[in-house]
Amino acid sequence: KDSLSLQDIYNIQAARHQPLFCLDVIGCYLAKQERTEKLSAYQLRVMNECGILEISGALGAMERIRNQFIPIIYILHQRFIITIWLFILTLHFLGHFGWFTIPLGTVVAYIVLGIDSLACEIEEPFGYDKNDLDLDKFCEGIKRDT
Repeated sequence: KDSLSLQDIYNIQAARHQPLFCLDVIGCYLAKQERTEKLSAYQLRVMNECGILEISGALGAMERIRNQFIPIIYILHQRFIITIWLFILTLHFLGHFGWFTIPLGTVVAYIVLGIDSLACEIEEPFGYDKNDLDLDKFCEGIKRDT
């Protein structure tokens, strides 16, 4: 079989923790292959150590990223400091550039506030928002390569 059946998809969607469910299904499949002697014990151990454990470690790392909580006070404090810094920078520019301070200050503010917005956007990269990582495309690439 090349793809999942509708029942497989339903089981995955109904699972409480979908990635762990998939790892469990893969582990059970490999164990079944070893019981029916389609895989040797050595092959099973290698697949578990180099495949299942690696994927499990990557899953844990991604979940730590996803579940990392950034307190709102941190974001508010950062934006307050950026605003004060931009105001002081504009006053500094005023003595050197005169009226040219307005467009220069606007460009600098656009860049700095853009970096701040970018940091907030990539705070949680997993999901289906427009700016999230396209994990479906990533999985299609894995499927195509295997």
